Amino acid sequence: MKKLVASIVLLFITFSFCLAASSKDEFKTTYDEVEDVTFITHKDMQKGAFYNLKDSATGERENISLYISDKSLTIWADYQNNDWMFIDGFVFLDADSNRLKIDYGKRSDSDVKKGGLKNLYVREDYGAILKEEDISNLEKLLSSQKVYVAFLGKKNTKKMDLKAKYIQAMQATIEKWNSINEQ
Repeated sequence: MKKLVASIVLLFITFSFCLAASSKDEFKTTYDEVEDVTFITHKDMQKGAFYNLKDSATGERENISLYISDKSLTIWADYQNNDWMFIDGFVFLDADSNRLKIDYGKRSDSDVKKGGLKNLYVREDYGAILKEEDISNLEKLLSSQKVYVAFLGKKNTKKMDLKAKYIQAMQATIEKWNSINEQ
């Protein structure tokens, strides 16, 4: 049974990588007809069918993402750990100690989940629609040689390196958002 599950997971990962490699468009557009909102997400910021499965093979995590919702630029944090943080924001930092604090959003979900081998963990989501001045500050930070992100809450996380592919995906998302808002 374990071999079957491992084979299915490996097949899914391989299929996901093949789809990502064959896609010519960097962005996926979805329309929510109930909410009447169009979402545009860079392919490197889309979550896999299972949490983090898409990037677990490469050792990267999808803790933070940036996407376009209609004409707004939305930033989203996904915290997962064995203890509550009560996330209420996050901070971007660069190698020169420049900072961008985003604490005007809201926590939209907090839940206890059950993982494999009967382990329990907590998941918290936090999102904010970025202010225009923060978008330009984020653009500057993302052009730094090293970019970090830390979640804020009752217990702060240590700063985490923002992986190069996420930096590039965020930069491409900001460019796409700029082009949409020029029209």
